[in-house]
Amino acid sequence: MTLPCARTLVDVPYPFDIKADEVFTTSSYYTEEEEEDEIHPVKGEVLDLTPLIKENILLEVPFRVFSDGENNQQGAPKKGQDWEFVSEEKKEKTIDPRFKKLETLLEKNKKDK
Repeated sequence: MTLPCARTLVDVPYPFDIKADEVFTTSSYYTEEEEEDEIHPVKGEVLDLTPLIKENILLEVPFRVFSDGENNQQGAPKKGQDWEFVSEEKKEKTIDPRFKKLETLLEKNKKDK
């Protein structure tokens, strides 16, 4: 399973091993209201294990995964499918040329004080 690092968003391979015991029954006396026993009724001749496998895999996914030092060098991805990281560069304060004359008045007032 590959999960994103919580710090850098780098892909981290996460090995997992599932040990699960699921109980099935074909008994007609069992009702689905008795869910506390976690006994799965078998309906018909086909047994679909896909939902149970997905549930057990989702229960094994950790809340956070951190990459080791080797993967940190790659850093967070800069772009992906239909998106790209754009940083805001600090712009120097520039005065509108139309107000350039007013700036000289402000400088004169500072010198007078």
